[in-house]
Amino acid sequence: MVSAELITNSREQMLGTLADLASADAQRAYRDAVPFVHIPIELACQWDNVSRLLRDAAWFRDSLTDTELAAVLAFDTQFDSLMQSFGNDLPDLDILWTDDRWAQLGLDASSTLDAFP
Repeated sequence: MVSAELITNSREQMLGTLADLASADAQRAYRDAVPFVHIPIELACQWDNVSRLLRDAAWFRDSLTDTELAAVLAFDTQFDSLMQSFGNDLPDLDILWTDDRWAQLGLDASSTLDAFP
């Protein structure tokens, strides 16, 4: 049996990652807090963890309402498509902020957050 704490922490991590992806200001603050970290790669790794939970952990999927799950699965597909479009060369934030694909991802993340109360 999975603990309520693990479920809560996993959901909070997912929502935090979505919030960071949805906000250039949050990304700036993240970069300022840890200037030695490549923030786009860090966010991609964080979302990859969520994606793995969506694929492999029934308890995680079951913790989401039908509306939340549909929104997160749609975002996961969009995120995967974006990452594939960059290949192995995900630029740093200064370049990404000028890229329409990254801007659209932010809008998609924001829309996904709207599925959560």
